[in-house]
Amino acid sequence: MKAWVWSAIDAKWEEGFLALERYTKRERTALVTQNHKEGIVGLGTWVTTQRKNRKRLSAERVSRLEKFPGWSWNTLESGWQNGFEFLKRYVEKQGNAKVPDRFEVNGFPLGTWVGTQKTRKDRMSAERKSLLEEFPGWAWNIRQSAWDRGFAALEKYVVREGNSRIPQSYREDDVWLGRWVNKQRNNKTNLPPERISKLDNLNGWAWSHLSDAWEVMYQALLEYVKREGHARVPGKEPKLGYWVSNCRFRPERLTVDQRSRLGSLPGWEWPNKS
Repeated sequence: MKAWVWSAIDAKWEEGFLALERYTKRERTALVTQNHKEGIVGLGTWVTTQRKNRKRLSAERVSRLEKFPGWSWNTLESGWQNGFEFLKRYVEKQGNAKVPDRFEVNGFPLGTWVGTQKTRKDRMSAERKSLLEEFPGWAWNIRQSAWDRGFAALEKYVVREGNSRIPQSYREDDVWLGRWVNKQRNNKTNLPPERISKLDNLNGWAWSHLSDAWEVMYQALLEYVKREGHARVPGKEPKLGYWVSNCRFRPERLTVDQRSRLGSLPGWEWPNKS
């Protein structure tokens, strides 16, 4: 049974309170985003109004509101707690705190909030920093976390496709992976050793498009050898035959590793230069 009210103003307040009660039972917190609506009730606006009008609220209403888990009278404090709770739930679902930049949940711009925390590290309390650092995958360095997201997307692609031949416009999740890969290749001399090592350890990674193309043809040659038992490709297979001929007669263009891999194939012959 609803509480008896004597005026339309009281009825409106009770309507907001009941909406907050429903929201809190479902979400386990009274932290509500500004634009959230609960049914026909603009709950975010209602909650903000209660905070602003705290001094004019009756002791009974103050007490009823303060019983909700996560309730806060401080707008700035509640805003941070709101973001933290959304991040906590994101981590529970995704297993890490690597939130995409434009990610939103229930109208809350979580990706933007996470980025803001990272820029405010030096002004943040030790307690808040500690709470954020407990999340798996949390990184304060925005560039570092962006690189990690790119690498994770590349790792996912390579595991699935077996190579790093990625179109320039290809996107994996929220990462423009084709552009990211090209940037790593073009910037190799400026990459720290640990990043170079992580890329080198990926099966199918190549530092150049030419190396990628060579690997494609080499795999085709391996398939041919598996089928025919030798690496003597006839002219009736023009693309592979031309590539094999080009490798045989221009060995100076190959790396030591490439020459070794070709030379170990059954039936492979280098040209006689005598």
